[in-house]
Amino acid sequence: VVSDVRGLVVMEEDGTQKILKKNDPISEHGGILTTGEFGNVLISLSDGKEVEIGPNSRVNISSPLPF
Repeated sequence: VVSDVRGLVVMEEDGTQKILKKNDPISEHGGILTTGEFGNVLISLSDGKEVEIGPNSRVNISSPLPF
């Protein structure tokens, strides 16, 4: 689940792009997450851990994570 988002953060899954906002779920199938120049996203995992992705990043979420 997206706990916090600032700036432009986009998730691409199966050729479809979605601008992420707070409380959006992250698909268990993953996708490519891209942050803009001022983008930053904090993702909360089901095990209580958090993942923060900073500006100008492109992350391929391809392995099962505890979302």
